[in-house]
Amino acid sequence: MELYKNSEIKKTLIIIVITNLITFAILTLVFFISYDKLKIDYIENKAYTIGSLSSKYPNLENDIVSLSFSNVNKKDLDYGLDIIKDYGYSTKLNMKFIGNFNNIFVITCIFIGIIMIVFTFINIEISNIYHRKVCIKLNRLTNASKEILACNYDVDIDEYEEGEFSKISYAFGQMRDVIKNQMNNINKEKEFLVRIISDISHQLKTPLASTMIFNEIMLSENVDELQKYKFLKASKTQLERMEWMIKSLLNLSKIDAKAIKLKKNEVNLNLIIREVLTSLDMLSVENNVEIVFEEKDKAIICGDKEWIREALINIVKNSIEHSKNSSVRVSIEKSKVFTKVIIKDNGEGIKKEDIPNIFNRFYRSNKPNSVGIGLSLSKSIIEANNGYIEVSSELGGGSEFRVVFY
Repeated sequence: MELYKNSEIKKTLIIIVITNLITFAILTLVFFISYDKLKIDYIENKAYTIGSLSSKYPNLENDIVSLSFSNVNKKDLDYGLDIIKDYGYSTKLNMKFIGNFNNIFVITCIFIGIIMIVFTFINIEISNIYHRKVCIKLNRLTNASKEILACNYDVDIDEYEEGEFSKISYAFGQMRDVIKNQMNNINKEKEFLVRIISDISHQLKTPLASTMIFNEIMLSENVDELQKYKFLKASKTQLERMEWMIKSLLNLSKIDAKAIKLKKNEVNLNLIIREVLTSLDMLSVENNVEIVFEEKDKAIICGDKEWIREALINIVKNSIEHSKNSSVRVSIEKSKVFTKVIIKDNGEGIKKEDIPNIFNRFYRSNKPNSVGIGLSLSKSIIEANNGYIEVSSELGGGSEFRVVFY
């Protein structure tokens, strides 16, 4: 029964049923016309017999009419059959010898034959029309599939009539969108991989070249121990820089590619910030920066503790490095909707034209020693933890970073 719910099949079946009903009606009409003609011929034949006998035997007219239309008597019937048999007639007589009866029979057969042939061709044509429609739709589906294989994802079947092909059209559209999205993702991944390889090679070029130069100088015979120590220390600094750069780039790449599954739990921001400041004690001492932390009760958020700490380390580290002989203040603000971490320094500040770009990867403004990875990594981590980061700054007036978690 499920088959008959298909609108295309239902339409075709309705047309075939209507055609067959018309055929049956016409055949019935032909039958009744033939039947009426036979009845007329039968009455006329009886009338001819009655007229012929009555003209010869007028006194027997009533008996002749009564006998002609009375019920058949078996004895009289057998006697009559014996009589006509003597003259070469019987019930097996060929129709062609019975005059009008034969004509009516032949004409009726011809009519029935013509009607059957006509309506057979009509049914065949209806079937052909249906199959042509099916073939056209299948060809559209085939051509659309070829277009998708040729990376043309704007193709559509455009089937709006209710039925199975409409369902196929809808499913095809969904399949096309899935393939399109997958191919776009694959292309983005390829571009991302090319960009990452290019970024890593570009960023490692300078420190690697510096390290090679230091090694070549140390291999020289004219270098004393003190100079060698200085060059080794410089090489160590460059190697540490490369190590940090590679780790940061890998972390950034993993987050951007969503290759890291964050372990989100309820975490205390107060504890995380204290760990951040502890890890940056040496850096703050080296830069003579005083760090002030204003804790907030119940500063609980949902996120990945390790990655949030990594993000905050990069931001606080950036503030310390740009606030020598000054101070950095870290505070927490909390509302029913969000929790905000504010990191404010009294350093050199950021140029107005640089502010929109400081979170872009490898953006270094006019600072040649900057790598431009830390803040970009922090932004990606914070956004992955349902937050965002913003900054306001004034050249010479310090900067304020605001990290908001929902």
